[in-house]
Formats: sequence, C-alpha cells, structure tokens
Amino acid sequence: MKHVSSLSWDNFRSTVFLPGEQRLHQIQESPLIAIYGDGINKQIGIYREGKHLLEISTSKSSLYRLFYQFAQAVAERITSGRQAPLDAVQLEFDCFSDLLEEKPILSMERQIGLIGELLFLEHLVERSGIDMLDSWLGPMGEPHDFRLRMREFEVKTTINPRRVHTINGLDQLAPSEGCSLHLVSVMLGPSGAGPGYSLADKVIALSRQFSGMPQRFEQLLHLLEACGYRNEDRNYYTRRYSPRRPMAIIQVGDSFPKINRQGVARILGESASRIEHLSYDINLEGLQWDSGLQELENALGL
Repeated sequence: MKHVSSLSWDNFRSTVFLPGEQRLHQIQESPLIAIYGDGINKQIGIYREGKHLLEISTSKSSLYRLFYQFAQAVAERITSGRQAPLDAVQLEFDCFSDLLEEKPILSMERQIGLIGELLFLEHLVERSGIDMLDSWLGPMGEPHDFRLRMREFEVKTTINPRRVHTINGLDQLAPSEGCSLHLVSVMLGPSGAGPGYSLADKVIALSRQFSGMPQRFEQLLHLLEACGYRNEDRNYYTRRYSPRRPMAIIQVGDSFPKINRQGVARILGESASRIEHLSYDINLEGLQWDSGLQELENALGL
C-alpha cells in the first residue's frame, strides 16, 4: 500500500483537471483510490477499485471545488481511518450536508444595488422598448452597468436619506475609451405602510414584460443569475422599499469630484502602484439632474 500526498485545489485544477484531458490524482496504489479530473466530460470524481467498485462524481461546475474537498475527505477516511468506502462516503455526506444546503443569498447591500439597476432598466424599457435589455452589461463583467452606444451609466443605490454613494475602486468612475460616463443615483427608503416594492417584485414585473418573448426572457434570467439572483430564492428577497427621491443622473466629467489613478499617482508618485483598492463615499447633493428633466433624456441619448 502506498499513499500519495494530497494536492491543493489550485494544483489539482492546474495539473489534473485540464480541458480536453482525463487524468488521475492517485491517493493510494493498492487497492487503487484516485480522484480524477475528466476535462472531456467536465467531471470530477473519486473511485476505489477492489471487490466492489465505488465511483462518485459531479459535473456541476459550481460544486467542483467543494466536491474535491469532499473526495479528499472520503479518501482520507478510507486510507487512514480504514473505514469501508460506503461508510466513509455516508459520514462525509453527513459532515458536508450543512454546507451543501447553504444557499448563496445576496447580501442586503447587493440586493439594494440590484433593485437600483432593475429600476434603471425598467426606465429604459419603458422609454425605448425591450431591446434595451442589451444595454445591461454589468452582470457580464463589464466595467459599467449600462452602455447605450457610446454612453456608459454606473448605477448607485442608497438607503441613506442624503444622496451619498460609495465608490469602489479607482476605476469605477473611469469611462471606457471613447465613451462618456454618467452616474445614476437611486435613493430608496422603507415602504412603511405604503405598497412599495421588493427585489422579488421588480424581477416579477420585468419578467412579465419579457414573458411573451422566450429569447429575451431567457436573456433576462441569465443576467439575473449572473448577478447572483435565483428565482427559487425569491422568498428571501421580500423586504419592501419606496423611492425616497427621484432617480437622478450626474455626468462624470473633469469637474466631477472623484479619486482616480491619475490623482493618486500625482500624490504618491511611484508608490501609487501599491494602492490595491480604495473605497470612498461621495456626496452628490446639488449635482444631479432629476429624472423628470429633459437633461436626463439628453444624457440617455434616446
């Protein structure tokens, strides 16, 4: 019997679980116990050879890392604890059950931010039709939430009674090359005894607008899932809000109060590269164009 040292997840992923290849990470020689990476069928699994073959695998990408940890724990129970394979699997299922049942619920901050993005999307759809769904690029990893031709829009939502928003990073207020950038300010407050709306309500309302168009409806669901919102978790997103003040828009031009890489470089010189992340709150009172004004439509360019 010979044991092989375990691999970290990062090492397993870079040396065993490779696209287009099928490889083994051997845990024990005899009887053979191995964790395999099947880059052809996109599976990770564990098996043990012997009188009875045991094999367990997953093809769900969101579970790859957790399953690898599970497989390592099962192998450890078999090789070191000398437990029967099925007993080892059952014991580790019991240990991992709480983790497997946990749902990645959106934080309150992210819920509020997503409501703001959906409110802005709703405004665009009402103003110019369902094709405006294509403008919502934030969920796809783009640097700003929306882009309409060469105009970009970063949506910020707050429950603060003042128009104060948090800026995350030195690049959040930097427009893409050739684009102009506007900050969209959304202010929410408790609904109190009024009707208000929740994140789940906004998702339902938008879904109805796309329900008769399967491709657009699937696109909306895909974007919501990319934001971390899943329909099966909607009962967690029922806290209700009302608009505290009208949606507003502010152009991020040269006179806009912001901290960017150029400004930090002027202050710190060569040391500026050591600044990994910076967040700050900005007060926008008096700088905005309220949504009822023609300037908002001009900024949207619709």
